[in-house]
Amino acid sequence: MNLAKAWLVCWAVGAWAQAPEIARNGVVNEASNTPPALADSDIARGARLTIRGIRFGAHPSDTSAKLSGPAGDSALAIIKADPSTVVARVPADAPLGAASLTVSVNGRSSPPYPVKVVRAQFGIYANNGKGWGPGRIQNVTGTQRAPNTLASAATFGQTLALSGTGLGDTKAPAV
Repeated sequence: MNLAKAWLVCWAVGAWAQAPEIARNGVVNEASNTPPALADSDIARGARLTIRGIRFGAHPSDTSAKLSGPAGDSALAIIKADPSTVVARVPADAPLGAASLTVSVNGRSSPPYPVKVVRAQFGIYANNGKGWGPGRIQNVTGTQRAPNTLASAATFGQTLALSGTGLGDTKAPAV
């Protein structure tokens, strides 16, 4: 029995000492969930990202993330964290171009994950929160907003409000 306990302690210490790791296709726009292997999957300045992986911190205070590239490093703001998912915001002034993303937990960093930072790459939130299906769109009438649905579709010329992330430094988006 002592051998089994010793093995369990060794395994637990080894697992605890391992660094976090970002999953393959693990960095996506929080709204669209477009995997990096597909077109239009770059990350935008100011966008909210979902980072999936293993051995992340259980609390935002345990976790940090940063972009590193030829123009320097930029820390991401951690919004929420659990052991397998981090939601973070890309800085509005993050250097454009190729970069590496790392997640650190209590000083231990993940291997670098390659990304490309662009000015804007809009992702619209879906009603189901999974990046597919009907978008989170509202019909706007004066100061009132109501969900856009099949039963309550927009009329010609009506203003719509889209919920999304990734407009970056675009001041006047055009749809």
